Amino acid sequence: MAETSESKTKKDAINDEQQCHDPAVQGSKGANMNDLAVILKQTFKDKDYRHGYVDDFLNAYIATQIKVLREQRGWSQKELADHAGMMQPRISVLENVNYSSWSIKILRKIAEAFDLTLCVSFENFGSRLEDIEKFSRNNLERCSFDKDVKAR
Repeated sequence: MAETSESKTKKDAINDEQQCHDPAVQGSKGANMNDLAVILKQTFKDKDYRHGYVDDFLNAYIATQIKVLREQRGWSQKELADHAGMMQPRISVLENVNYSSWSIKILRKIAEAFDLTLCVSFENFGSRLEDIEKFSRNNLERCSFDKDVKAR
């Protein structure tokens, strides 16, 4: 019997969850990210530019991580919405990299739906440059509590 695309996705999601803390999977970088860091260090000398850039990056980071976490679990937007007590169109909005009206309350609901914790902190620009360099699907994935070997 042939596998459907959805069942293959769910199987891949299970494998992704099982490999959640595999060091061989984490920490991969894109080839040109060091070049980007050099350019950003120069352009970040302009205060308005650096704040605008990191604001846009934060929006993209959050939206992308929500989508990655959902796909990691093999969930549709509707399934995430059900877990979070929201409607599917709201999830679609939250996964849009151009969305910028984040609230801690909504992010907490999403975190709980994924059985994760939410972390909000103030960071220096050097830390943000490191986040930009490490921006990848693997680095956005997180294990739910029951798969998190560090928490048990």
